[in-house]
Amino acid sequence: MYPYAYPAGLPVAQPMSIPAPPPAPNPAASLCCSSVLPHRSIRTHWELLFTAFLAWLTHNGKNTTAAATAPGCEIIIRLTTTINYGRSCGVMEYAAFRAPEGQPSLYTFVRVTAGHGQRTGFTDQCAFKNWSCQLHGLYYRLDLYRPQG
Repeated sequence: MYPYAYPAGLPVAQPMSIPAPPPAPNPAASLCCSSVLPHRSIRTHWELLFTAFLAWLTHNGKNTTAAATAPGCEIIIRLTTTINYGRSCGVMEYAAFRAPEGQPSLYTFVRVTAGHGQRTGFTDQCAFKNWSCQLHGLYYRLDLYRPQG
């Protein structure tokens, strides 16, 4: 036995280590899992709206209630999910409103019934952004629509 050995049963101190930082939050993780990433890293001047919507969706995506109307909304967001870039397996629409002054986000959102945008004149597509999940073979497309005119 070495003169500096620990007696049996005593805890041995582990080397000091710095814990790894937590992974960066993936705002698109609420779409299916944390593997969802932008399909192409294209930035638009609508980036703040996309970011605010994904942050909102993270906490409110499981809510299945949809409003019949959304008076005063500025933008309609259509979320389309497809399997392997082919067959559509779901379309959901959300209305975007400017948030009141002093709110942490620039926008607030509410889910609306499918087709609400077309029925109310939101037919001018102003932007889109795509995400994909290679793990589940899902492709997500976010389209932004504003009133025509």
